[in-house]
Amino acid sequence: MDELVRMLEGNDDEKWHALYKMQNVDFDRLKPYIPKIIEVMKEKKLTRRIAFDLLLKISQEKPEVLLDYVEDFKNLISKGFESVYASIILGKLSLSYPDVVDSETVSRIADLLERDDMKSYVLLALSDIAFSKPKVISSLIPKLIELIRDKNWEVRWNTAKVFLNMISSDSRLVKPYLDDIRKIAENEKLKPSVRVVAYVILNEFKMTRS
Repeated sequence: MDELVRMLEGNDDEKWHALYKMQNVDFDRLKPYIPKIIEVMKEKKLTRRIAFDLLLKISQEKPEVLLDYVEDFKNLISKGFESVYASIILGKLSLSYPDVVDSETVSRIADLLERDDMKSYVLLALSDIAFSKPKVISSLIPKLIELIRDKNWEVRWNTAKVFLNMISSDSRLVKPYLDDIRKIAENEKLKPSVRVVAYVILNEFKMTRS
């Protein structure tokens, strides 16, 4: 372990090698070194993606290891592309520990939806939160309805994922907005690739309530 930690201080090749090997280490042993891995994730190099992949794996397989560093992830939001990585990790952590996210954190994550280069990724984070803590993102529903029409197909479908998870968790939150979603589905002036997203959401609501 000492050698892997030393490599995190080395050049990009050493960092890459260390981060790759750390994916197969007992994650409990990595806990003291999480701050250093987060620092690598902030670097504007390829290594930051590998650091993110490691942290994401930890958040899914042993989320308790990251609990002491929730504030570190929150502090990354709105600080460059690492905002996306931090948001996704917080979303994954919320599946096991819903209280890691609150309305203020969700608001800051939602602000990233104004960035075209971040939208589709941020929606992945919100889709997890929609399942774990749907009420904190319910205020975003009008914005999400707008995104059903987005020009980017990935944004449209990731928006659908948010709605599907919210419906699965608490369909009552979506019910007041069904008419707005239906208007998109039935608007023949819109592209079929846009309308189908609205239909998927409506069908999911119907199936959930049947």
